[in-house]
This record gives sequence, structure tokens and C-alpha cells, in this order.
Amino acid sequence: EHLVLLDISIKHKNLFFPKYLSGKLINLKVLDISASSMNLNTNFCEIFTGLQSLYISVKKTSDYRTFENLIFPSKYYLLLRKISICFNNISLMNFFNTIANFKKLEDITLKSQNSTPSFSFLPICIPKYNSILKKLHLDSLYLGYYEFLRIYNFQNLKSLSFKNCTFSFINYIYFSSIKFANKLENLTIENCDNAYDIFLTIQLYKNLKILNIESSVWAGFANSFVIKNLNLHTIFFKCRDLSKIPIKIEGKNSKLKILEFSFCNFSANSLHLLELNVDYLKNIKYFTYSDNSLSPNDINCISNMYNCEVLDISRCEFQNCHFHDIFLPNKVYKIKELYIYDLNLNKKDLIALRNLNFLLHLSISFCSIDRSSLYYLKKQYLKKLQSIDTCYCKIPDDIRILIQTEFGWELYPSIFS
Repeated sequence: EHLVLLDISIKHKNLFFPKYLSGKLINLKVLDISASSMNLNTNFCEIFTGLQSLYISVKKTSDYRTFENLIFPSKYYLLLRKISICFNNISLMNFFNTIANFKKLEDITLKSQNSTPSFSFLPICIPKYNSILKKLHLDSLYLGYYEFLRIYNFQNLKSLSFKNCTFSFINYIYFSSIKFANKLENLTIENCDNAYDIFLTIQLYKNLKILNIESSVWAGFANSFVIKNLNLHTIFFKCRDLSKIPIKIEGKNSKLKILEFSFCNFSANSLHLLELNVDYLKNIKYFTYSDNSLSPNDINCISNMYNCEVLDISRCEFQNCHFHDIFLPNKVYKIKELYIYDLNLNKKDLIALRNLNFLLHLSISFCSIDRSSLYYLKKQYLKKLQSIDTCYCKIPDDIRILIQTEFGWELYPSIFS
């Protein structure tokens, strides 16, 4: 009933779905194809007569004029659920107009090698899939006033992604007219120019669950934007060389489980200044803060994440504090995965690992640990440990023998693979 062909290579288009398949897969209802290139004139409905849903992804860059002049099989307007395609030059408005008659489109991914803005003063064309579309992912596109008027008119959009896009004239848009404001659950903004106004719309998405921001253009933004969302589950944030975390999380939200602030080079005290209360901290299940600086106040925040199951503080710089300060003696920590690459750990730090009774995986750099301290890394205190990752660190023979002797052959493959 459901056939998925992922990342296939079609070298001979005339042999793709040869005639002998006709009438063979009589119960096929869903066809999902991802290929480097594809003849979009192929009529899959003639081969699979019971087809109800069609998902198409074409990775090789296509010519938009050829696509614009395609005559699709009539049944496609009811069958096509997803289209993912890349063009050498495209205007988003022209693309929307070309596919306006598809009635069941749920997922659109569009990438362009070179994008042009639209300056049309014609009325906005409302496509037949306007209330059906759930996912819209745009990559390397120029998005201006008219493009956003069209995007914000979708009624039930749940996932919206901008990657390597350029925004222009957005401040002229009346943002409160976003029709999917109460439906959007996933928002990604990655390496986009002039995105500040888009960041300000985050507070409008009342049911947003996943927020993913990766950008290098925050410099000069004086004020933090506020996130007050009771349904937010996940925040991914990767932005280089900022003096502080440029967001504020307000209100009470027991659903916030995943926080990732990695590769940001935040200064010490940044996490503390985020002003997360204890109710937030104790609910965190996954926390990543790699490549940042930590102060005693920041350490106190991490200490209160005692229900955290995955903790990554690799390559962090500890200022007037130590790794072992995280683990309070009166708390039970539920960490199952711990990532502490490139930390200069001492005797007390390794002894602190003994508090982690649920630890299953440890990622650690033995080459940055004093040899005499390694004797305090004992298997008897890490009874549930199943794997150790050394991040390809070159380990001297004597340390290799020490670790092998302590943890035995059952962990040997995971340590030295």
C-alpha cells in the first residue's frame, strides 16, 4: 500500500517504472519518490491505478521555465501531497501561481540558486490548497512584502522554515493578520538576512512547540525579544559571538523540555541572565550549552536541571567554578548521556561522576585529563554505563591499558573504536 523510494538514481528514464509493473501493485495507495532527477511528465496514475497520494522530491536543479510549461496529468491535482524541488532562478510568487490548482498539497520545499523579488500589484492569488498546506520550507529565496502577504495567508500552516533567505520590506506588513498564528508548531530561521522583524513575530505563535534559530547576523540588536509561550517544547539556538542570549522566556511553561545554546560563545553569566525559574529548570530533559563560558551562577542553573537526561557542556570555559560544582550532594541527577569533550577535569570532577547513577553514555576526552586523576574514574560507581566515546582523541598506551583494565572488554569497542 505504501512504497518509498529514497535517494534513488534514475539513469534511464524510459526504464523507470517499466510497463511490467502495470497492474502488479494493485493495492498501492501511497507513492513517495526522492530522486536526483525525474521526468515530472511521468504519469504514475496509469501504472498504479489505485494511487491516492503522491510525494515527489527532485534534488537536481531544474529549469523553472520548463516546469512552468509542464502539462501535469489531470489526476495529479488531487493526488500530489508533497513537492520538493530546486530551480536555478525563481520568483516565489510565480511558483505559487504555477501550482495554484493543486488541491491537496500539504508539503512544499522550494530552493533556488538565484531568486528574484516580485513587484506585482495584482491581487494575491489564493491557491486551492490554501487551507490544506501544513509545511512550507524555503531555501535561498528573496522574500519581500508580496511574498509574505502570500505566506501569511495560509490558514493551517504547522511548519515554516526559512534558510539562507533575504528579507525585505517586512516592516510594512501588518503581522497580526497572520492567519496561521494559532496553528504554527515549528519555526526555523537559519542564516537569513534582515530577519529581526521575523524574530518579533515569534510571540504571535501561541501554539509554537519548536523554535530553531541559527544565524550570524545578530550583531547590533540591542534588545532581547520576548518569548512568552505556554506550549513551547524545544528551543535550538546557534548564533556566534553574542554578548548575551538575545531572548527572554517569560511565563510558566511546564512543557519546555529541550534547550540548546551551542557554538554561541556566550560570556559567563549569560545563562543566569536568561532568568529561568526553578520550575523551568527542573523540567528540562535535554540541555546543550557547548562552546560557551560558565560562571557560578550559570552552574547553579544547571544544578537545578536534576531531571535532565542529556547534558552537553563540551568545550565550555569555567570561570571561578568547576565541573564538580554542578552536582549537589542532596540531589539525584537522572543524566543518561553526558558530553564533556575537551574539559580539563581533575580528581574532584571525576569523583563527581559517581553521583550519576543512571549514566548510560559518556563522551569524554581522556587526553585533557591529568593521568593521576584518571584513577578515580571507576566502573564500580558507573554500573549502568554502556558506552564511552573519546572523540578520536589519541590516547597514550598506558592510559589505554588503564581504561581497558578498569572497564573491561565489554566497553572496549565503544572506547577505542
